[in-house]
Amino acid sequence: MSIWKKKKGLIIGLCIFILTGCNAKTNEKNNEDTNKKDIKDFQTNTMEENKSKENGSSENSGNENTSNDKIKDIREKMDSNSLYKLADLTGGVVDFSDSGCTISPNITGDDGKTVMGAAPGYESEETNISVSYQEDCEVWIATIHISSGIAEMERVSVSDIKKQANIIVYGSFKNERHILAEKIIICHHVKS
Repeated sequence: MSIWKKKKGLIIGLCIFILTGCNAKTNEKNNEDTNKKDIKDFQTNTMEENKSKENGSSENSGNENTSNDKIKDIREKMDSNSLYKLADLTGGVVDFSDSGCTISPNITGDDGKTVMGAAPGYESEETNISVSYQEDCEVWIATIHISSGIAEMERVSVSDIKKQANIIVYGSFKNERHILAEKIIICHHVKS
């Protein structure tokens, strides 16, 4: 084979390699933009739902709606679906302190059948939500048995909230990126 044919083959191979790599980066960027849009839509929908719940409750009862109205009494054993269904926000802890934490929110898809969260290290500053603990914020650990869906509840303190913990937050949004927490549940899923 001549040197010219070898060079031509090398150049063609290099071009294919470069074009394939550029296409992968473009698809990755498009997927990242789509994920950010999904999270923004989720946050906007959550804010609108909370506002409509508050407006609906205050019109009907004359009292403000708080998360304590949603889950008044946490029992020793509960249905885990009800914990998630009544939540104002769910996600993974990115950073924490004694007065609050930052979480990367989960996104629900397929009509509530799937929940997606950012992988550790891939959280986005643009979509993270700041959580401030109210003075009387209750913190619980829920050991959720996957097969039965039963959550065994145990009262703990704010110091038990750690990085990458999955949490459920009940509270009221100050704006789309900040929530005042009245109750927080740290979720541990176990096989049983």
